[in-house]
Amino acid sequence: MHEWDGFLTHAGRLPPMNRYALPLLAVSICGVLLGYACTPPPPKPIDSGSFPTASTSAKPLYISTEPTASSSASGSATVSPPPVPVSSDLPAEASLQLADRTASCARPSCWRTGLVPKPGETQQPALSASPDLGIAPPVALWQEHLGAKERLDFPRAKGFGLLGVVLHGVVSVVPAEGGKLAALQSWGAFVAPGVGVALAADKAGADVLLVAYADEGSLGDKVADLRAHEKNYFWGKRAAPLVVTDLQRQPDLAWAHGEAHARMAFTREQSPRAYLGTMILGPNLPVAAHEHKDSWEILLPLQASGALEFSGAGLSQERGPFPKDVPVRPGTVVMAPAGAQHAWKPDETGPLVAIQLFVPPGPEERYTKLAGAPAAGK
Repeated sequence: MHEWDGFLTHAGRLPPMNRYALPLLAVSICGVLLGYACTPPPPKPIDSGSFPTASTSAKPLYISTEPTASSSASGSATVSPPPVPVSSDLPAEASLQLADRTASCARPSCWRTGLVPKPGETQQPALSASPDLGIAPPVALWQEHLGAKERLDFPRAKGFGLLGVVLHGVVSVVPAEGGKLAALQSWGAFVAPGVGVALAADKAGADVLLVAYADEGSLGDKVADLRAHEKNYFWGKRAAPLVVTDLQRQPDLAWAHGEAHARMAFTREQSPRAYLGTMILGPNLPVAAHEHKDSWEILLPLQASGALEFSGAGLSQERGPFPKDVPVRPGTVVMAPAGAQHAWKPDETGPLVAIQLFVPPGPEERYTKLAGAPAAGK
């Protein structure tokens, strides 16, 4: 018999059948008499500094236009705001005003010698990069203002090309070799391999966004040689057809639950040197840091409120400090050089609506994959 059993039975206080409750009673007495002495020590405080942050987490949470899994391999879910679809409709007019890149004829007829505006004809040179990251862009980009019934002629220039989008008004695109002309309204676009076109406004005047490129080599060097030896670049037969289209009638490629939309003006076969299209992103939809290995990306926003962040990867550190946020607002031109890592950071006050270029084409092919649509031209 246990000593506790004998002691308490002899005293007449507990019957033998309750001896199994004695340990519990002892613990209870200990809790009452000794108080905190029987209480286990409090847990150690949590080190909040060990929580992941934007700077310490290897995988910060973000939303991107890439499709993502709802959970990781470990089973942890990715948290993101619910999608907010935006309209895929383009504005009635491409109300873009590039104040520092606008050239004008101011006469009934003008000849654009050398293809692009000369230094001083625009506040910012058409051949300049924006922002200046120390790399010359592969295109010249400017806005051409045409007064009532004004006509602007471009030379036939073998080895060059010209892209255009009518921003406002009605513009006739007249091939230099003759043939049918095309009357384009706002969002009407054309690609002219070899250039050799005239642009004529109607009685209300017009504005056209123009992008000039060279088939190969440095555009700046080629333009300088064209100005010095224009006759050497003359052609009798256009190397590839002049093509016109209406961006508003191009198929809408949508993804990210309707938060992202794109329209492509031309197929890669029609415009092999530069892609031209439109991009619409919802106000809550950022695009994660990425780069285009071989292509420049150029944005000309009609509606925008946010910034394009350059991390510094793929760029000379002398152009820093990095990361560098470049404000994206209507009327600005933002260029991301090939290989430069960049990310879109909206401030969530409105959608991004922009004309978009890739030089050379290539990155836009992901849009058809994201949208689950057949490739352009197929």
